[in-house]
Amino acid sequence: MIRRSLPVIFWLLALLCEAGAVYCIAGVPRAGWVSAGFLHLVSSLLLICMPALLRLPPERQFLRYSVRLGGWLTLFMPVLGLVGFSLVLLSVKFVLKQKGIVEDYRDTIEYIAGEPLLPGLIQDVDAYMRQELNVEPILDIFRGHDENMKRGAINYLGRLGTPEAVRTLTRCLSDASPDVRLYAHSTLSKLDLAHNRRIQDAKGLIKKEGKKAEHHKALGLVYKNYAESGLLDTDTTNHYMNLAKLSLEQASSLADTDPEIPIILGKLHIATAQFDEAEKCYQEGLKSARQPLDFFLGLCEVYYEKGDMPALAATARQMRDVADKKTGDPRTDALVHFWAKAG
Repeated sequence: MIRRSLPVIFWLLALLCEAGAVYCIAGVPRAGWVSAGFLHLVSSLLLICMPALLRLPPERQFLRYSVRLGGWLTLFMPVLGLVGFSLVLLSVKFVLKQKGIVEDYRDTIEYIAGEPLLPGLIQDVDAYMRQELNVEPILDIFRGHDENMKRGAINYLGRLGTPEAVRTLTRCLSDASPDVRLYAHSTLSKLDLAHNRRIQDAKGLIKKEGKKAEHHKALGLVYKNYAESGLLDTDTTNHYMNLAKLSLEQASSLADTDPEIPIILGKLHIATAQFDEAEKCYQEGLKSARQPLDFFLGLCEVYYEKGDMPALAATARQMRDVADKKTGDPRTDALVHFWAKAG
């Protein structure tokens, strides 16, 4: 609390020094100009040096640049510079508060920096689908004209962070309201920044602790999440998909006992239409898998996408021997029932 009030203290000290300079000129005629010049210089330096002295964080950029500008105005425009700058700053802050932009922007920064986005493997499929379906009613809000409701909807979509939410936010960039466009752009930028921070953190962990399977796997999942986020164009998506595959292949070479890695690699190969590579991943994983259902399902998807119906039928018959085992994942169990039991 005290640290946040320090800028106000600096600003008040600058005002007192400038007022003291005026008093020296008016009340002490002989030594007035020297003392006034010194106090005026101190007033300017207090504002110019404030960001460096207080080590203001990057999210307070508006304050950092505004006080430096005010310091230079004070230096070159005695009295008028500081008074005019103070009045303008207070007026601008009041107007922004009336519209709610400052608070919304601060909230955006706070939650995106700390909250995780979609995990690499979604465990609770039902909860994920409920979140995705919740996006649809929000479209009715964007068809209206209430800007406060739209900003609230954008805030919710930013917290959701799913690909469907990102696609809806992208549509807001063409909204008739400039405030809505600004807020949607800010939210998308913060989502993109959050992904890039996770990538840098994962890379930093590899540099710090060396090449370990779990670190390369984590980096691959971060790349995969970014590629599937909906924030990127087609070429950039493919680029991050390839980076994800490289990281996961490195993880597999360091620890080939992790059953999740070939499953994720297979899905990435399917997403990039590399069906032969996906088939190879699932076949290799099937040889040593304790839980083969995920690999069988992967092969079913590969053969279905390739249009290889005889291989799909043979795989479905193989699944029947283990189809009675429950995985605990309702989506997986439903797919097993579809392919193996329903024919």
